[in-house]
Amino acid sequence: MRVCRQIVLTRETHSDLVAHYEDLDYAMMMPWIDGLTWFDVLQQRDRVTLDQSRALAESMAWVLYGLEYNHLAHCDLSSGNVIVAPDMVQINLIDVEDLYTPWLEPPPYVSTGSMGYQHGESMRSGQWSPTGDRFAGAVLVAEMLGWAHPEVRKRAWGESYFAPDELQKDSDRYTVLVEAIRLYDPGFAEAFEQAWRSRSLESCPPLKTWYDLLDQLPRDPVASWAPIDPALFAPERPEHKRFPGAARRDRGDTPPLTATNPNTMAASAGANPRTGALQRNTRGCRRLAVISGLIFTIACCFLSILAVQVAVINTLSAR
Repeated sequence: MRVCRQIVLTRETHSDLVAHYEDLDYAMMMPWIDGLTWFDVLQQRDRVTLDQSRALAESMAWVLYGLEYNHLAHCDLSSGNVIVAPDMVQINLIDVEDLYTPWLEPPPYVSTGSMGYQHGESMRSGQWSPTGDRFAGAVLVAEMLGWAHPEVRKRAWGESYFAPDELQKDSDRYTVLVEAIRLYDPGFAEAFEQAWRSRSLESCPPLKTWYDLLDQLPRDPVASWAPIDPALFAPERPEHKRFPGAARRDRGDTPPLTATNPNTMAASAGANPRTGALQRNTRGCRRLAVISGLIFTIACCFLSILAVQVAVINTLSAR
């Protein structure tokens, strides 16, 4: 919540600065927060490790639990309002203008939530309340906890894991995500199902539930205790580009020498991979020119000798 350290610049508080830059009168200054938004991670399908997934989810749950414990709520949680730190273990919330507190009057326009994180009830009555983060928070924590799973990343809708029209409905995405977070502990699947089936924000699990579940997990690397197949989470290799017409092969095999792979053929002959084919063709042309020249020279010599012999014979005949 570092973004809340905001300073309003006015002529009274920062007279020299405002006198030099008049447009800064009543401007807001806040900390610069480095990192990608969770929106960016979802859009780019960025891979995270199991331990990063656990750390991000725990950081999110801790922040939201701290807000709810103090009778506060962000009220506009979405992937675009969460910044993931470069270390991929901590998060920061931004866009806190809709923050709920019991010591303020309700704003004229109450937030109804963002697409992909919107509870059915909040669409009708808004979510400016102490429980305003319970549903969207559950979705974000589940997204982060399951994001290490390749099937979750593969099925993500886009700017959120769920498409807006499938929230609180049964779907393949829901099943995949629930099974992914169940691998850490069955309690995660139960808490998410309770939030997913809830009829109101108040009936969603308190945000403390998510923090407690994460806090109780072993501190050892996730792969050492979770019933997870390590092969599913092995580092992903980039796809190798194949030349047109080249034979299909398994990753790691050397490419076959084919007529449609001139660079490989040139490289195997010790040539520069980028210009080897051109050099190879140039050497072939030179060899052909030398041979042709040699044949032409021999032919000219033979004809010259034959012409001399004919001339000698004609001379002798004339005598």
